[in-house]
Amino acid sequence: MPIYESKLVNLIFGDFFMKKFNLGILVFLVIVGFSGCSVKVPQYNSSADNVVQLRTMDYKLNVGKFTATNSAKKTLCRLARTVTVSQGLTFEEYIENAFVEDLKMADKYSATSNITITANLNNLKASSGVASTGYWYFDMTITSSNGKSFDIVSKYVYQTSFMGAIACSELMPNAFKPAVQGLIKEIINNPKFSSLIQ
Repeated sequence: MPIYESKLVNLIFGDFFMKKFNLGILVFLVIVGFSGCSVKVPQYNSSADNVVQLRTMDYKLNVGKFTATNSAKKTLCRLARTVTVSQGLTFEEYIENAFVEDLKMADKYSATSNITITANLNNLKASSGVASTGYWYFDMTITSSNGKSFDIVSKYVYQTSFMGAIACSELMPNAFKPAVQGLIKEIINNPKFSSLIQ
């Protein structure tokens, strides 16, 4: 091969492999730097829609312990970043506190009520997506001290990002609060909920 052709091949392919090598290093550094981090979901604040609906009830409610089939305080986002519950709570404790907060804002909470609502988080799934949407998924059983119960499934879909840093640092954790607000909304608007509070 003539010298000028050899130089041309090295110039083209050498540059190609160098770019691949640099890209590989960049991806590795991003993963390493990304993997040790965790981000917390926002603290809960009451939903106006939930408060309005709860104020229509004739009774005040007490709230017992919310349990989970697989209790957890964190979940992974794209196998790299850990999304954790604020204040060191489990996911079911966060939901329990959220339900209490909505009841208190509606002036429908009473620790001495004859009716106590408990729940079990049967399944929790979370996805940050890799295209346009991610989701938080809840499968719960809601139970009353009057012996009645019902199951509910709630899925909150949100816009995500292809960029992991944005999807896992902002979008997925920030979506948890409105997801829980939506879960409670579906619980208290379920036709079977009225049978739990009588």
